[in-house]
Amino acid sequence: MKKLIILFALALAVQANVFAQKSKKAVKAPAGFEFIPMGTFEYNKETVSTDAFFICNHEVSNKEYRAFLSDLKGRDAEMYSKCLPDSTLWVKLFEYVYNEPYVAHYHNHPAYADYPVCNITYNAALEYCKWLTEKHNANSKNAKGEFRLPSEYEWVMAARGTNSSWIYAWDTPYLRDKKGAFMANFYPLSSENIKRNKETGKPEIATTIGKSGKEQHSVNPQWDGYYITSPVTSYSKNLFGLYNMCGNVAEMVDGGTITKGGSWHCPGYDIRVDVVKSLPIPSPVVGFRVVFVPAVN
Repeated sequence: MKKLIILFALALAVQANVFAQKSKKAVKAPAGFEFIPMGTFEYNKETVSTDAFFICNHEVSNKEYRAFLSDLKGRDAEMYSKCLPDSTLWVKLFEYVYNEPYVAHYHNHPAYADYPVCNITYNAALEYCKWLTEKHNANSKNAKGEFRLPSEYEWVMAARGTNSSWIYAWDTPYLRDKKGAFMANFYPLSSENIKRNKETGKPEIATTIGKSGKEQHSVNPQWDGYYITSPVTSYSKNLFGLYNMCGNVAEMVDGGTITKGGSWHCPGYDIRVDVVKSLPIPSPVVGFRVVFVPAVN
């Protein structure tokens, strides 16, 4: 296994060098970004290819997005207003759940600084990418370039590389690792994925008495460790060193009509790499991460 990891790392280094040569300069990835090599793979019964690029190893956090808003507020009050998260969606989209504390605190409280930003529009995500590009190109001594949303194919390549048979962003069809720990933040529904009593082996399912007087069973959404979103560097990294490619928040891709990766509110089946979801945007279950493409000089 160690040999395979070393060989994979060497292959990435070679491709990164080729990528740099095309740009005629040594290309150093921005902090927190990982190199994704060019590749050809099968995706939803099609053979597709992507060029090399860099992608952030985590979803954009509340802290990172607040820095963007803070800068925008002093320059463009109208755009600032358009880019603000709509925190009321925590209640509007979950009418029968007590989410009021998230309305007041999720996007502003320090406790949620490293959680993924959500409840923003597709255009707000584009504005963030534009701002990040301008900031990077004005201040960085490294390669200039563009930050943007990934394409659908780029997102898939970043999730599992050319391993077209992988269901998730890891090399097993299971949602738990060998030690029984969850691999992602999702809403566990299937009995094969929920927590089991160590002595009896039976699923630990909460039981309540419904209005009809009959027992009602439900799955505890915290069994994966979190009730809603989790910090952007939660769970294990994938083969490229990326967090939460499956689960946590569904991620916008270029075009703005679909999302990839599923979210904390999705069952395990819907966080598969091949799944495409048309979700309402903005939403408490949708966020984004950004790609960096160096300028060719």
